[in-house]
Amino acid sequence: MLRVRVRYEDAESRAELKRAGFRWNPQLKLWDGEDTPEHRELLDRLGLKSEGGSPAVAARSSDDIDRRDEEQMRRELMNEVMGEYIYDFVNKEGRRIVGVSWAGAKRLARTHLPGLDVELIRVDHAEDWIGVVVKVKTDKGSALGAAQMPAQNRFAYPIAVNKAQRNAIMNLLDEALITKAIERYLESRDPQKALEPSALEFAAP
Repeated sequence: MLRVRVRYEDAESRAELKRAGFRWNPQLKLWDGEDTPEHRELLDRLGLKSEGGSPAVAARSSDDIDRRDEEQMRRELMNEVMGEYIYDFVNKEGRRIVGVSWAGAKRLARTHLPGLDVELIRVDHAEDWIGVVVKVKTDKGSALGAAQMPAQNRFAYPIAVNKAQRNAIMNLLDEALITKAIERYLESRDPQKALEPSALEFAAP
């Protein structure tokens, strides 16, 4: 598998990859394609490189980030301060994962999603799980978010609501903004600095 990151403004390369059969991976914010000689030749021609051993940038939720967000939400509900805006860790498969946390999503929303309002749309209860759907509305538009949690979890309902809200917020945030935040973090290794409005002003739509 070849995984390629393309700069937001490079529409020509994105179009070439799409024509060649690459598919957009919304979780990793990368283009995925089969590892073939033709695809490698295309990457060479476009001046692109497969991510390979580079960080797997999971701007949206992944299983690894999801577990960390659940723990962050649990600690928040216990009134513990959690200021980790960007996760940076190596998962069980040995892949480095870098992604925006629940706290980071809220930080970005405060600046870039004015007038944010959350509406609870649906709650489903089953013997083993609780499912929630919310609608996040802002001055820039709206989006739905869904999530579920094991029913035996002490904080199943509030964490499911928070996860659904996180998913909706991440859907509303501009792709270029999230990518820029990750890039700024990788350059500075300072998550708070990476999310400052001044660091992201050129990425705002």
